[in-house]
Amino acid sequence: MAERFNTYQLRATLPKKADARATSYQTISTGLKATPDNVALLKAMALELDEQIQSGTFSWVLWSKEALKKRAQGIAADGITPAEFASAIEETFRHKHPGVEQSWKTAWGKKFSPAYKRMRSAPVAVVDEAALRDLLLSNPSLAARKTDGSIYSITIAFKGWKQFDRSSIFEASAGYTAAELTPRDIPSDEELLGYYEEIDAPHWKWLYGIMLTYGIRPHEIVYSSLTADGRLDISEGKTGAREAWPCKPEWVRKLNLREEHRPTQSYQTVAKAASDYFAEKKPGRPGIRTRPARLPFSLYTLRHAYAIRLMADGYNSDLSAKLMGHSVRVHTETYRRWLNKSHMDAMFKKQLKKRA
Repeated sequence: MAERFNTYQLRATLPKKADARATSYQTISTGLKATPDNVALLKAMALELDEQIQSGTFSWVLWSKEALKKRAQGIAADGITPAEFASAIEETFRHKHPGVEQSWKTAWGKKFSPAYKRMRSAPVAVVDEAALRDLLLSNPSLAARKTDGSIYSITIAFKGWKQFDRSSIFEASAGYTAAELTPRDIPSDEELLGYYEEIDAPHWKWLYGIMLTYGIRPHEIVYSSLTADGRLDISEGKTGAREAWPCKPEWVRKLNLREEHRPTQSYQTVAKAASDYFAEKKPGRPGIRTRPARLPFSLYTLRHAYAIRLMADGYNSDLSAKLMGHSVRVHTETYRRWLNKSHMDAMFKKQLKKRA
């Protein structure tokens, strides 16, 4: 650490920007004013830099002027501000519609611009999955909500932002508004197990069983593997590595989950492929066969059921949120609303059994 021109600097042996294979002693200008108030933040930045160097994860992208400006504002280097997200929407439009004018007459004015404007005025410092869902659900127009969700989703895919779950965004854009967040009906475990028995395709049956037992997001199946003691190791995903526990350990055997039938799709496409398999096939192009939906609910319902199961089994909010890979806020504000009388009855019986 050092001070120059009344600002703090960090100095270390770092990879060269032009050739990452070579290193040299270099300076990072933090942009922090040399004041006592910034000492704590400077020390935290120095520790983070040292950890990245030691672990081999250092990247100049995380120490760019933009990233350092975020740190000074208390925002993580990889956090996405509303302005950055809005800029990415513009970038996505130019990529998908090269040479097309950004006017009200084109796809920009009809689809991209409204989503862009709403994103620019989002009342948050950082756009994470919860903030994005809140932004979508705050729109009272179902049609506009669906369009915005589509624009946000393709922007996320274009930028390769793994911290967002596009299935969750799709659900929010296609579902209820914030004012309609009331307790919803989640099928019972017996009903969910019954649907499992009716699935023919081995890989989608295995995915359904894993989601039912561990409550993962559909795309996380790509990075999931069972441990010897029945936990699910999720090595990568939108919220990083974590493990999930089975509320019903006997389901691992009952659903034959150790006999792996992994879907062949990638992280980016597996959720859509699974949704297409389970959803209704509607009349469309000539030659396309129609059929009813294989499930009368979205795959995300399995994750919701898992959250309810955690609460019904007495898991506290901190642990439940950790197992599901989301914030305590999402867990308490969303899933607590969905506890119905049967869930409450089950919890009451368990409390009586504990006291007996």
